[in-house]
Amino acid sequence: MLVEQPLISIYLPCHNYGRYLKRAIESVLRQTYENFELLIFDENSKDNTAEIINLFKGDSRIRVFKTEGLGLIKVANIAIREAKGKYLIRLDADDIFNDDILLVLVQRMINNPELAFVFPDYYLIDEYDEIIALEKREKVYAKNNSLDIPAHGACTLFKLDALKEVGGYKTEFKAQDGYYIWNKILSKYKCDNVNLPLFYYRRHEVNLTNQPDRILTARRAIKLNEIKDDIVRNRPINIVIPCREDYDFVKNLWNLELGGKKLLEHSIENCINSDLWDNIIVACDNEEVLEITDNYDDNRIKFFKRDKRDTIRSIDITKTLDKIARIYDKEYKGVTVISYVQSPFVKKETLEEAVYTNLIVDSDSAFTVEEIKSEVYRRGSHGLVSINPPQFITSDYEVLFKDANSAFSSKTSNFKKGTLYGSKVANYFTIEEESIFIDSEKNYKIAKSFVR
Repeated sequence: MLVEQPLISIYLPCHNYGRYLKRAIESVLRQTYENFELLIFDENSKDNTAEIINLFKGDSRIRVFKTEGLGLIKVANIAIREAKGKYLIRLDADDIFNDDILLVLVQRMINNPELAFVFPDYYLIDEYDEIIALEKREKVYAKNNSLDIPAHGACTLFKLDALKEVGGYKTEFKAQDGYYIWNKILSKYKCDNVNLPLFYYRRHEVNLTNQPDRILTARRAIKLNEIKDDIVRNRPINIVIPCREDYDFVKNLWNLELGGKKLLEHSIENCINSDLWDNIIVACDNEEVLEITDNYDDNRIKFFKRDKRDTIRSIDITKTLDKIARIYDKEYKGVTVISYVQSPFVKKETLEEAVYTNLIVDSDSAFTVEEIKSEVYRRGSHGLVSINPPQFITSDYEVLFKDANSAFSSKTSNFKKGTLYGSKVANYFTIEEESIFIDSEKNYKIAKSFVR
């Protein structure tokens, strides 16, 4: 079948996924909407990828490109240049399209010309094509106005002109291409989602999803790239290290030793290593902390004497932060970050990302979270009741999180209103080790086991 002017261009990159490639290609050829072209990229595969591609050489809708392991980002940019269609969508070689995905998504785009892209719900499948779960996203704008979770990059139908207008994908980001383009396009256009599962996403050990360090590094770089100007407009950016003499499991918790250093020293040195902070404020009711702070030759380090009453556990820390803001952010126009002495393994990049996240989604506050994957129970009339039982259909609104206690960022203007979080709260993730929080003898022993 010859398609002279396809409406949709599909690009399919493959690197040593010959095992799955045939099913991926055939899921494209089975589409009920037929005005498409398929661009297959053999990314220097050493398996049977070439043999599989050769089975389809007679189909005039297919164009094959031999690339030398360029990586997904560069392949995506080639696809943008080579595409003949008005719309572009990616299918990874280990994933599968539903037969109607093109029909449904392109119709949504045609009916809503203001959209730059549209994406569906999808099934998770294992390496044997068995369906594991259904991943569902709440309707954007109608129910979901916090657009901080990007669409799945491999089943999103884009308007090609929109991709070209933002310059395609940045090659310096080696992962999280979907996150970059999501933020870039949504700064200019609208998107939409379809609550139908029209895609099968395969989860296995080789997935980028299973490479958290690479994902974190890329996301941080993307966020910083997008909010550089916002950083300038939201100065001062202060970081506060709250300490207290009492009300922890030991007196002067900040003075505990870990790996040959005091907990406060860990926090201060972590902050000093970043140029982001205008002021590094150690807030404590015990002036003995000055014996530590005075050892550092950094004029950003300031001491703020906390009122003893403000250190009581039931007293909201907002009160202390507001007092600090009156000195170091008198116009309440900046951002304040909290660095916890109880979290000695937090990296400076994680603290910085609190600000990046706060600004990129224009939230009132942002902090690190951990997804709660085990079941959580509450007491009911007949005993314990699970509030997050395992289920086949999973919505982004049904995921439970807990504070990872790694970093917290807030617009300083919140404190003037008497609130720490504000109404719009964003979150981000970090690695498990950074979530170790020394608030008990048990957790102190766990922390010490990491530095032996």
